[in-house]
Amino acid sequence: MKVIDNILLEWSYRCPDGIVDMNDSNKVKILFEILKPLLKEDIDDDILNVLTNIDDVDTKDKVLKYLQNINKKEDKVEDKIEENIIKKLEAKNLTDSLADLVVLYANRSNDLKALSDYLNKPTVTYSNLLNNDNLSSLFAPVELSDAFKNKIINLSGAVGNVTLGKGEIALIIFLKDAEKYKSGKESKGDIKVENHVLEVKRGPSILASAGYIKRATKSNLFNSGKPKEFVEKYNIDIAERKNWVAQITEVNPEKSEIKDILKELYPGLSIDISNVDVSKNEELNNAIGLALAKDYLSNKDLLFINEQNEYICVENYDIFEKAVANKSIKFNLASDVIPRTLYKGQPETPSNNELTEDEELQ
Repeated sequence: MKVIDNILLEWSYRCPDGIVDMNDSNKVKILFEILKPLLKEDIDDDILNVLTNIDDVDTKDKVLKYLQNINKKEDKVEDKIEENIIKKLEAKNLTDSLADLVVLYANRSNDLKALSDYLNKPTVTYSNLLNNDNLSSLFAPVELSDAFKNKIINLSGAVGNVTLGKGEIALIIFLKDAEKYKSGKESKGDIKVENHVLEVKRGPSILASAGYIKRATKSNLFNSGKPKEFVEKYNIDIAERKNWVAQITEVNPEKSEIKDILKELYPGLSIDISNVDVSKNEELNNAIGLALAKDYLSNKDLLFINEQNEYICVENYDIFEKAVANKSIKFNLASDVIPRTLYKGQPETPSNNELTEDEELQ
């Protein structure tokens, strides 16, 4: 629909009887209120007076056409700005529908020009990401409205065939040299920035290489070998509604017995329990989680983001280990062989919020 058609439709909608009339001063005032924001500048009251008080229909038409021409020129400029934004976003491997959605939000918050300028010369870097811990403060220097930045930071859910997590799209758009990472069979990730691949985690996360991910029930974990011998020896009811780590630690086992179980559950994984009190389920669970994470973190960075937009960027295992020690990151007990990793302030269960293109800027 053309710009003028949109104006006439809106004008008709706002008129009490639905009929536009340039000879009705009250209806001309309504038109003026519609045109004012579209022209993106304050219209002198004299223009309103002209439209309201001139009796000659031809003169009124000339004034209106003049305003329409101004708007058409600005509309052409706006189209070029939108094209530039979409081109920049597509270069970051974002889909057409997602790029269109970003343009929609930028348009609604009057940020089109500012967003286009920023994408031409982004300023927030990966180094800035490492030296901050909150997305809102990280992107505070970006000269865009808070309404738009907050909307992009909090985008989550499904857009077309793309599923996004909180903060992911903001990082792709606002970080210099960032793009949506194209995962393959040999590598996984969400965002590529400079030479780093970031995997964004927003809730309970599985940090384990594919070879260790076994969503088996407890009964299947302990139905053979050393695990089966252990539960039979200590008369453990494996069907009881308890986590298996808690069940095997509460019987005060020998450390050698725990080592034998872990070797069968995690073949080839080095789990150091030399300083672990195997009668305490949290210590044993942490030892398992740390060993799996060390193996998993060999070729990627992790970015944990919570509901308050706080985050921690884990570049290496040392940072991860310190975060576990200071309880910024914890491991939830799981019924299978993989403890779930959780960053402070993250929900215990994943969110299923869906995103729609009709969502309004707050």
